[in-house]
Amino acid sequence: MKFRSREINVFSMSALDLFASALGAFILISIVLMPYFLRVEPEEVSRLRQALAEARAAEAETRRSLERSQAALERCGGREAACRREVEAVRRELEETRQGAAALQSCRAELNACEDRLSKTFLAFVIQWPTSAHDVDLHIVDVAGAEFYYEKKTIPGRPGELSADTTDGPGVEIWEVSEAPAGEYRVLYNLYDRHGNGEPAVVKGGVYHRDGHDRFAERRLTREGRRNAVPVAVVTVKDDGNVEVSER
Repeated sequence: MKFRSREINVFSMSALDLFASALGAFILISIVLMPYFLRVEPEEVSRLRQALAEARAAEAETRRSLERSQAALERCGGREAACRREVEAVRRELEETRQGAAALQSCRAELNACEDRLSKTFLAFVIQWPTSAHDVDLHIVDVAGAEFYYEKKTIPGRPGELSADTTDGPGVEIWEVSEAPAGEYRVLYNLYDRHGNGEPAVVKGGVYHRDGHDRFAERRLTREGRRNAVPVAVVTVKDDGNVEVSER
């Protein structure tokens, strides 16, 4: 307790000393500067007042400038918001354009695929004969020279198939390919066996394709045997899938 009391007294004495020092400094400044203030001329006072008025006017102008700047900033903020909205609208339009371009690209791809499919054609060679007993064979020689007939209804590595084979008339034979390679297909008829019927075998035929059907001229076969196959027509498939038929 005694130590604490002593500390308080020391603090109190320090505060008094500071006050006394400050008072002394004020008195000294007053003694030094008072003659100067007393010697100020009226013209100097007028000049100082003028400078003060000019400073106040400048301050007022500065305040007005600040207000104008604030208003300009607010207007700029409004234009910025409008600009942002416009930018967002342009972005949305750009995205829609991109989506439209993607859809158009997809549509073009589908169109190209369609055009590619349209450039292909199927072929179906069909013959039929109404005469009884006759065994008539259809022979097809494809673009690679492979010959399809009753012994080679299919050929490894080559498209196409003799899918119908009648051995006793009246009858029908069919050779078909779902996607015909471009080139020439030769068609031949063969009276393989009369089976006792001495009358000519009357054969009608034709080819079905992507764009329709072409008939071949009716043929009357009289010579039997494998070596007596009769050339009937050449069917040409173009690169674009079109078909041309020339009789033999």
